[in-house]
Amino acid sequence: MKAFLRKLMRDPFTHFIVIGGFAFMLLNSSNNSGVIRLSEGYLQAQKAQFQRQIHKSPTPQETRQLLQAAVEEEALYQEGLKLKLGQHDPVVRKRIIQKMRFVLEGQSKPHRPSLQELQEYLVEHLEEFREPVRYTFRHVYYRNESKIGERPTTNYSDFETIKLRSEADPFILGNDFKSLTFSDISSKFGSQFATAFVKYAEQPQGKDVWFGPVSSRYGAHIIKVLEIHPSQRPDFEAVRDKVYNAWMKLKTRNNKSDAIERILANYHIDLPIANR
Repeated sequence: MKAFLRKLMRDPFTHFIVIGGFAFMLLNSSNNSGVIRLSEGYLQAQKAQFQRQIHKSPTPQETRQLLQAAVEEEALYQEGLKLKLGQHDPVVRKRIIQKMRFVLEGQSKPHRPSLQELQEYLVEHLEEFREPVRYTFRHVYYRNESKIGERPTTNYSDFETIKLRSEADPFILGNDFKSLTFSDISSKFGSQFATAFVKYAEQPQGKDVWFGPVSSRYGAHIIKVLEIHPSQRPDFEAVRDKVYNAWMKLKTRNNKSDAIERILANYHIDLPIANR
């Protein structure tokens, strides 16, 4: 019998059963100080993580090692809290604040908005969803602006026939652009070009007239605006998903702010005199 017991105690699987049983016993014990609880869910999560990393299920010995490491980490963590080791550590402080913000984020999710709420939100934030002005235009590109000479920025009424047009360079993106927004133009040519382009295009004589040169990140351009598509009031169904996302974002932010205000209400705030 003694030989059997000695053999049993040397068996790694016995150690696994003992430690595992101890962990599950702690799970069901009362939440007294000095108790370390390891739930079965925690154990399964650790085994799953082990399997993802090692690409095999842990052996009983490896599972025992996982449990032992978890017990040690929790014990060290609890002792560190008793010693207040993280109290003045900016890294620990920042991490705890981040986790609290994450918790509040999860608790601040609003109810699903009704159709009426979304329609009202669209009316109140109409400009946010309005279809922007779009421009259709043609341009001629010059890698070297000196080809255009000393002519000031002006309308080129004779541009179709003058020699200047034949001296243009090929442009990698093409010469004709259809229905581009200011953001589209800025993305393709740069913000400086887009700003100057819109300034000319919006002038009374801006349409169907060659003007320039307008500088971009590529060089210089002479441009003719062919069509200006005015800003349009958005159709609700066309922007419904965008309205929903914006409504959810706003309500979540407001709910989170309210939650922080409720937390602050539990504290006496003592600020430096100059900032009171």
